[in-house]
Amino acid sequence: MTSYTRIALVAAFAITAAAPALHAQHMSGKGGHMMRMDLDGDGQITRAEAEGAHEAHFKQIDTDGDGAISLEEMQEAARARAAERAAARFEKMDTNGDGKLTADEMPAPKAKRIDKMFERYDADGDGILSAEELAKAMEDRHSGKRGKDGKRGKDAKKD
Repeated sequence: MTSYTRIALVAAFAITAAAPALHAQHMSGKGGHMMRMDLDGDGQITRAEAEGAHEAHFKQIDTDGDGAISLEEMQEAARARAAERAAARFEKMDTNGDGKLTADEMPAPKAKRIDKMFERYDADGDGILSAEELAKAMEDRHSGKRGKDGKRGKDAKKD
């Protein structure tokens, strides 16, 4: 592997690794997960702390310690992060703390969202989404086509 390729891969990985932390910072408004890089606890992140956090993150994913991250290692790291998020969400939703989620603890689907789905995909207007209508909706969605309101995603007509 050439030096240029190695540098490009490290840079791409650094950007990818930083994205969730940057998102968390934006969401929390107080530094969020970014402050995990504040190793000395002074409320500031130095370049050395950021680089050290990156190296530690790389080593954590590189479970076989060969200095490279394989697809399998990246997938395992993603599974671990997903499991952590699921556990945190479960804990938040389990309001009575019994280790189980009842229908009452599960968030109810938003009626407005369901209405919008039927508006966009119920082509014949019968109030039922048929297999054909759903297949067409998925085909259109993946091909960049728009719903019958002429818009996609968050640009869709608001109620």
